[in-house]
Amino acid sequence: MATFTEWCATLVRDTSGIRAVAEEAQVPPENVNWNGTPRSIWASLLAEERNADKVGSVFRVLALRYPENEEFFCSGLAYVQNVEKSKRQPTMSEVSTGITTSQDGVAVLIHELGDSFNSRFDDLQGDVRRLEGKVESRFQLMEMALSRVSVMTPTRRNFWMLGFFLFCLPAPLFFYETRVLLNITTAVALSLTVTAWSIAFIAFMYGIGAWGDVMK
Repeated sequence: MATFTEWCATLVRDTSGIRAVAEEAQVPPENVNWNGTPRSIWASLLAEERNADKVGSVFRVLALRYPENEEFFCSGLAYVQNVEKSKRQPTMSEVSTGITTSQDGVAVLIHELGDSFNSRFDDLQGDVRRLEGKVESRFQLMEMALSRVSVMTPTRRNFWMLGFFLFCLPAPLFFYETRVLLNITTAVALSLTVTAWSIAFIAFMYGIGAWGDVMK
């Protein structure tokens, strides 16, 4: 089973990350040896944590970061308990009642971790509620946008096809031979073209639904 130091070196390996943990745990960094391997740096940091009488601070920080790692959690609890036991020998009354300072310290630490987890869970619930509100507002905007889109019914499709037909219909009038065959002048051809294109524009607008939006 990996020791607590080895677990720390596995979870956080870069020096900047270890410094961030030390700062969050309020362990003085001045006497920590920041040179060497991640394991040696963590060993130095945990030694300084014990000297500063802040045992459990580093474990608390990492437990909140990695709450799903049960093996690390058990290793951290065992580490804190062993350090607390090594600080003093229990009295006869503590031995007879089964209550020791180390047990009290671990119990307090577990209670503080529980409070921290509950606080973190409440924060996450608040974030989820805010996210749900944003998603709901996005759906409402989407529904409003979709409600303004006109569905192309068979009638609108027929009007669209009529507009396309009227748009293409005057094309032969641009040829001289067609005007001679129909015995019409250029002015008449232009008038017919403008009339056909005007009707085609109206049919197009109604066919795509834009005409109904304008009328509303």
